Amino acid sequence: MTTFRTTRDETAEVCPLDILGLELRGFLCHSMLCDESASRSDVTDRTNLAVTHMCPPIRSDRFRCHVVSHLSITERERRKIQRFVDRFRKEMEANAKKQELLKTEPNYLIHPERVPPSADNPLWAFSCVGFVVSAYRNGRIVILADQRPLKTLAELKQLYPDRVEELDDPASRSAMLPEGGDSWPVALVGYLFNAFDRTDEEVRSVPFKPELGDEHFPSRRLEKHSD
Repeated sequence: MTTFRTTRDETAEVCPLDILGLELRGFLCHSMLCDESASRSDVTDRTNLAVTHMCPPIRSDRFRCHVVSHLSITERERRKIQRFVDRFRKEMEANAKKQELLKTEPNYLIHPERVPPSADNPLWAFSCVGFVVSAYRNGRIVILADQRPLKTLAELKQLYPDRVEELDDPASRSAMLPEGGDSWPVALVGYLFNAFDRTDEEVRSVPFKPELGDEHFPSRRLEKHSD
């Protein structure tokens, strides 16, 4: 297992179904699954890679990435993860017309990381992390524990700088945080990459239990403990 940052000067290898991360203003803000048909050994921080990710809705795109996590998976695990991705991609395409009939565009989901279909939305909803975690769970690989640090609304505005306006709007906020409340155990993007920055055995046997500081990669957990 390995997690690393891409750079401009050195090339790295990225494999299908690796987890890719985007960074904004020093914070990991978006996670994606590599959708390349084969491994690539020419990847830098300027390489556009084929990805599947939750925007919403689930989309296939090309993106650069700043952080990569790779776990050596078996062929059986690969098929199960890919089956999950293909299923929801096809579901999205089949329900595209229904989505067009909705009064509003699907909202970004922060917590919980997955929500089943409803009368208002015919599709499963995922956060970007929820989509990745659910795909790997379909391969019997449980990445994150349910116990996570609670984040207040003020903290979420710092962690999602591109979503501040939506978080300030009550209607948009209730769509992104449909369970209500004043603090939430959000599955943050940084948790994914710290979860995979362990041995293969640890990743497979012990779901990662995040602590304060793990929203960053590398983790700033020690910095938080020393404050």
